[in-house]
Amino acid sequence: MQPIKVGDIVARISYGQDVLFKVQDITNDKGQTIVILKGIDVRLLADSPLEDLQVKSGYELLQHRHQTVSALKRSLSRVQLQRQLAIERYTAGKRSSDRSEDEAGVEGELFQLPPTILHLDGDREYEKKSEEMYKQLGLNAYAYWVPEKEQVNKVVALLRCHRPGILILTGHDAVVKGWSDMTDLKSYRNSQAFIAAVEAARTYEPDRDNLIIFAGACQSYYEAILQAGANFASAPKRVLIHVYDPIILAERIAFTPIDQTVSVQDVVRDTITGSSGIGGIDTRGCFRFGYPGPVESPLAADSRGFCKSARSPG
Repeated sequence: MQPIKVGDIVARISYGQDVLFKVQDITNDKGQTIVILKGIDVRLLADSPLEDLQVKSGYELLQHRHQTVSALKRSLSRVQLQRQLAIERYTAGKRSSDRSEDEAGVEGELFQLPPTILHLDGDREYEKKSEEMYKQLGLNAYAYWVPEKEQVNKVVALLRCHRPGILILTGHDAVVKGWSDMTDLKSYRNSQAFIAAVEAARTYEPDRDNLIIFAGACQSYYEAILQAGANFASAPKRVLIHVYDPIILAERIAFTPIDQTVSVQDVVRDTITGSSGIGGIDTRGCFRFGYPGPVESPLAADSRGFCKSARSPG
């Protein structure tokens, strides 16, 4: 068998090599070599005996990336189409009800004001990927690397700094091997941390429409996270979720007009994982139009510099 080292891309033989992982660490437990694994495009943290792992070739990794990129493109195309249609329908309605066509050319155009998004990610690499994706989607987002168990201590300070309309609490999670009671928090690696962070956020803003929260990662305790105060969570069927699923969800909420209710079914359908991985409750959109259009963008100034004390080291 090919030697395995930190940084290798591997798959678990006993699971049919269904998920690709990056090797994070190699440890020894009572004489057995245990490998700590992180999903390369799903939010899963796992461990495995060394002998259960197969190193993937460059060609296999290339094939996997091609399939992943294709799935992401399909999902983003649906999301961007829905955004365009929603804005066109809403704009047409506002113009017809608020002013005549003659007035439109004189007084200017409507301007758009999407909400600020605050994203706390327990994975440093995924935080960087998320930040880039927000930029590609044209979203006003602040992403921070904060380990899952530290999010409860950081979230309120960051909420006060950025005053977002949408909060994403994510990272890695998993059902602990050998645990079968899905109603026991001890069965999950990080679900308790997400629940605690949601509860802390709700002490800052109790209203689920004024602060829309998604929390969770792969196989998270969906029902308990919603009960803690989240609008959306993972994972109803305890499946793996894609790294970009929370961002796709945030985009749909961000571009649903404030006087409309987010269609949970439509939003979930547009994610890569679908309803097995993401679910939630009826929630009001938070996209606003203004009139008349200003000379410069009315978006708030970058407040990241005021929040350095709330960030994790590194």
